Order: sequence, then structure tokens, then C-alpha cells
Amino acid sequence: MCVMSTHLLAVAAAALRLPPPRCNSPRMQSYGDTEAAAQWYRTGKDTKRWAPGDKTGNPSDDARLLWSSWTLNPLTLHVNDDCADCTLARIVLSHLGMPFVTEEAEDALFVDGEQASELPVLAGAGVPAPAGLTHLPHPLEICSFAASVCKTDARIAPATGREDVAAWIDCVDEFVEFSDSCTPELVLGLAAQLGAMLRGGGGDSLPTLNAWGFSMDDAMVLAALRNLEAAAPDGAGIDDWAPPAREYLEGQLERVGVPPLDLYFDDDE
Repeated sequence: MCVMSTHLLAVAAAALRLPPPRCNSPRMQSYGDTEAAAQWYRTGKDTKRWAPGDKTGNPSDDARLLWSSWTLNPLTLHVNDDCADCTLARIVLSHLGMPFVTEEAEDALFVDGEQASELPVLAGAGVPAPAGLTHLPHPLEICSFAASVCKTDARIAPATGREDVAAWIDCVDEFVEFSDSCTPELVLGLAAQLGAMLRGGGGDSLPTLNAWGFSMDDAMVLAALRNLEAAAPDGAGIDDWAPPAREYLEGQLERVGVPPLDLYFDDDE
């Protein structure tokens, strides 16, 4: 027993003389302090957080941070439901997955105390407003801006300049503007004509104007078609349209999350 006790005492004494663990060495301690400081910085402690308009020196980082900012604080699209241009901007922003909310407004409104131009208007931090304004006006500028900054996988092809598309939209605009001439026969005729213009989709996919998928042609035609639906007289409602036009409008609006007109009409009654 005495020999064993002596051996254990010797082992214990040797353990007491071992060098300190590596984690307590000055080199490791310095590394730990550096990592702790870095973690403190990454959590934003004692530092100014990035805000829209700040520059990191890396445009890609700025674009990514701006998108994250909009995800937390969505942009506001001021719209009027009777406005085809508002519907156009809403369709494109929704299709692209832009972080935004809609706000119903009159034909004109004030944004940050300034008189805005005609609707739609896109407002929010980081929106490239023209000189003297705090918001971005004009539907095509809004759509172009959204397409350029989009960080989702969604894409929208540019307009093709198809003559039949342009002529069809002009006819709708004319009939809607002069509602007295928007007879049931004209509305039903335009709906039937649109069906022959659809070249894409079919099967399990929604119809589109072009074989390569959704484009600005579709966004503009859908906005005009929804406006035509709103102006249609008795006997020419969407339930009376040729199936291709009806399925095109209802399917695409449902896909992007733009409510059908009857929801607004029900609210007004």
C-alpha cells in the first residue's frame, strides 16, 4: 500500500507541474479576443447599421443589403383600382416578387408632403426618385426599376412591339375612355380576338401572348383586359367572354395575387 500511495503522489505532483492548456496560451487568448470582437461587430454592437443610401464600396453588397431592407420594410405602391397603369405596375411587381404593399389612393396624392404625379407611385427608402421628388412615378419606370433590382428567380421578358398587341390595347383604351361606345358586341369581340393572339402556354401552364412565357406584352394586355372588364356593360361580363380570354385573365391575376374586380365591387356595396 505504501508503494502504491507513493506512486499516486508522484503522479499527482507531476500533473501539477504540467504546462497550462493551449486554450490559455497568450496566442490562443489573442485569437479568442479577436473572434469575440468580430462577433460583436457582426451583431451591430457599437456600430451604425447599414441603411438605404449607404455605400459599402461594393455595389453587389449594397444591392443585396437594399433588397434585405425592403424585405423588412416593403415599398409602397400607391394605386387606384380603376387605373390600368396601376394594375400594370402591380402585376409586374407581383410577378417579380418585389417586397411591396399597395395603398389605395385618389387620382393624385401627397407623398412626404409633396404633390405626387398621377398614379401609380412607388415610394420607400432606396427608390431612385427624380430630382425634387421622394417617389418614383410612371408605370413603365416603376416596372423597369423593379426588373433591374429583382433578387428573386423571377424574370420578365421585354415587350416585343407586336403590332396586333398594340392595336388591341389601343382599341380597348378607346372603348373604355368613351364608355358609351363600349357596347356588349365590342367587348365580346375584343375578348374573342384576344384568344387568337395567345401563342404560349397550354396544358398545365397558363396561356401567354408569346411562346417563351410571361412578358411585358402580357402585363400590358392584362391591365387593359382588366380595365375592359370593369367597363363592360350588361351582357358582356367576364362570364360571357370566350374561354381563352376569361382563363387568361383569371389565371394570370390569381398567379400574381391581384384580386378580381368583384371583391372591390362587393366592398363598395
